[in-house]
Amino acid sequence: MNKPLTATYSPDDDRLRIYARGKLSDPLRSMLEHQGFHLLPEAMVFVSASGWSLRQENLLLQLCGMIEDDAVWHGDLYLPYIEHIPYRDLPPGTGPWYDPRYWQVRAAALAGRQHPEEKVLLELRLARIAPLRSQIASLESSLTDEELRAPGPPRGWSNDCLTLCRLKLQLSYCLRFQQAARLAA
Repeated sequence: MNKPLTATYSPDDDRLRIYARGKLSDPLRSMLEHQGFHLLPEAMVFVSASGWSLRQENLLLQLCGMIEDDAVWHGDLYLPYIEHIPYRDLPPGTGPWYDPRYWQVRAAALAGRQHPEEKVLLELRLARIAPLRSQIASLESSLTDEELRAPGPPRGWSNDCLTLCRLKLQLSYCLRFQQAARLAA
């Protein structure tokens, strides 16, 4: 049609692929996307999104004439990365983070230091207190008395009630920063 196209089928992931040796025209590209193919631009390949389907196979036969066997086992693409995953062969429940000494070393390293993000965001957290209080007040005025006085989580959580709980949680978090700032001053 436009440029030479090659269609392949890979049984290991049950996907149809169409390789283009150049840029495809916009109508052909939109037709492939409409038929359920997704473009991987770095490889210039369209891959079927949902696996093999008769409709997609007929389209590829119409465009390319035949569907070849995919010579690449796609599991091979991930083999170089397996060695970079530490402790992948260990059974569950083992690893450095399950050893109490690991956490003692981490706690000792972090003792007496404030997290860098908390230092940067301190002014932002303090500036959030007034808007949070106004949002809480407006939400409380819209909720009924029964929703406000219900002990614990009510059976039917409304979005407003859930939002109110989240805002109160954010406010308590910001107030913690305010208290820390007062103690530091």
